[in-house]
Amino acid sequence: MKKGVYFLSALFFFAGSCKKKDIAPVGCEISVTGIAGKYKLTKLVASANGINTDLTSTIDACELNALYELKIDKTLLYTETGACSNSGTGTWDIIDGRITASAGSIDFADNHIDNNCTSISVTQPIGSASYITVFTRQ
Repeated sequence: MKKGVYFLSALFFFAGSCKKKDIAPVGCEISVTGIAGKYKLTKLVASANGINTDLTSTIDACELNALYELKIDKTLLYTETGACSNSGTGTWDIIDGRITASAGSIDFADNHIDNNCTSISVTQPIGSASYITVFTRQ
């Protein structure tokens, strides 16, 4: 009897621990509910002709310290912290796997988005270059 219980427990453990690698973790999907949350802009990279250039140091300190809140009702709040005092509102949405957002100096329209649960990365082509903006979840 005990052997049967152990066997069934092991079977459920191993069956439950198998995951498909192409499925995003729960809550990390590219959807309004998967993306909604509070973020800080943490990195900006330009990519052209196979060369990546980190542009993070060119971002205004107030924007780097600002909090971007993407709410579930698709409103976006931009709030600067510390010695900075600007704030703003905007809107955002996920349409066909792309994020549309407008607030502060951030304006995304034609892009690709990745969500790894701790940050979102938005790649936006502009001319012959692509700009990758990383927002880290707070």
